Amino acid sequence: MWIAIFSSIQDPIRYIPALINGLIDAKNSLNRIEKFIRQSEIEEKNLIQCDFDEKKDYSIKIENAYFSCGIKQKKNEDEDNKERNNNKDEKIKDEKLDKEK
Repeated sequence: MWIAIFSSIQDPIRYIPALINGLIDAKNSLNRIEKFIRQSEIEEKNLIQCDFDEKKDYSIKIENAYFSCGIKQKKNEDEDNKERNNNKDEKIKDEKLDKEK
């Protein structure tokens, strides 16, 4: 009888370590989310407020700033155009060589 009981609870007992790991991960995730939610939206030390001037052609001015969102930064347009032109020239040369053969 005892053997039947232990054999029937054998599988659930095997999952206890995975369950404990899952609970720990969930607790850590909830702590991170709570920390993020409790942060202030704007750090006042990084904010400079000026009076609004209708004569200016902008409402927001950003100077000396760099932005990224985790993707590879793109080259400026002049470099892109030069690269495209070089690729076109190479294709034309390759086509001419193929025709000569």
